[in-house]
Amino acid sequence: MYPVLQDVQSGYPPMQGIPPVAAYAQVNQASPRLSGGITALSNLNSIWIHQDAQYLEGCGCEFENVYMVYGVKDNKGDPKKDKNEVLFKCKEHSSCCQRYCCFSSMQSFNMDIMFNSSCFDPSQKGKPRWVPFLHLERDYKCTCLCFNRPSIRVSLVDDRKKETIGFVTHRWAACDYVYDMRAEKDSTPPYIIEGSCCQCGLCCSCPCGPCRKVDLGVYESGNKSKVGNISKVWTGLARTLLTDADSYCVTFPNNVDASYKVLMLAAAILIDYQHFEESPADKQAEKDAREAARKH
Repeated sequence: MYPVLQDVQSGYPPMQGIPPVAAYAQVNQASPRLSGGITALSNLNSIWIHQDAQYLEGCGCEFENVYMVYGVKDNKGDPKKDKNEVLFKCKEHSSCCQRYCCFSSMQSFNMDIMFNSSCFDPSQKGKPRWVPFLHLERDYKCTCLCFNRPSIRVSLVDDRKKETIGFVTHRWAACDYVYDMRAEKDSTPPYIIEGSCCQCGLCCSCPCGPCRKVDLGVYESGNKSKVGNISKVWTGLARTLLTDADSYCVTFPNNVDASYKVLMLAAAILIDYQHFEESPADKQAEKDAREAARKH
């Protein structure tokens, strides 16, 4: 069976009544590589997601995104400095047509998340061995208000078999950023991710004060107490000016099943595509809007 998550001190109040995920319960014995990925997540209270910078994107090129995920020792200091060895590598797979012609908030892609199996072997430190762990799927969706909202499917990969863990959906809201997280067997989303549109970091990204990050809190449905957090953080002047590569710090709630940690990882990636990625189509739309505004 998959390991039961033990309590970790994340700084947020514990969550009660967490249902086990069917994908875990249905498997009698996990492969070593799959259980290693789950064990790594179970022992963490925070992760640091760092998108690889592609500086040629400043010249108009558009590449498939790659994210590296690090474990964080604690969430009391600077997570960028406290991060450990890389645990996961997230690699996007998409067509040129999707990357160049579609808005980032609509494009379809698949993403493989691979676990660094050498992180448990001190003799192999610094020599990553990547094995399949998770798979993310997002279909192309033409969205209008509350119709056909973007979502991402999260699946475990074990011996080439895929078992759906759950979904993350971008809920429609007039101003704020709102996302639902639900496991495969949840009839209603037990957790909501919500962030205000009135944050300095959305208008001016810089290393000073409130401008250095954008926060989205994790809440239990029907409960306004904050139990976790996803933050987009400042990553440097060159990366900000020349690329759209971002970094995120994800703080997990206490006593949460490992499946919801996986969903929070997927949620951070979906948030990046929905709000902070800029495809050539996005840039052209912004240019057209500025020209139309000048004419009027």
